[in-house]
Amino acid sequence: MTKSIRTLTLVPALLLLVGLSALQTVGQTPNTLPSERPAKMEPTNDGFDHTRRDVMIPMRDGVKLHTVI
Repeated sequence: MTKSIRTLTLVPALLLLVGLSALQTVGQTPNTLPSERPAKMEPTNDGFDHTRRDVMIPMRDGVKLHTVI
């Protein structure tokens, strides 16, 4: 009877150790693929068919409204 109880307490502990060791090896995979990101990111406006303007429009009460056209 005590042998079966000892086995029942040992099995979950071994499963926990195996699971934790598997998680550690997954997190340690080396990054062997080259990065596709350029060293410096520069946005282009080639495909745009408009120009962007920041304008301050004066209102009747004297306040200027910031507008992006």
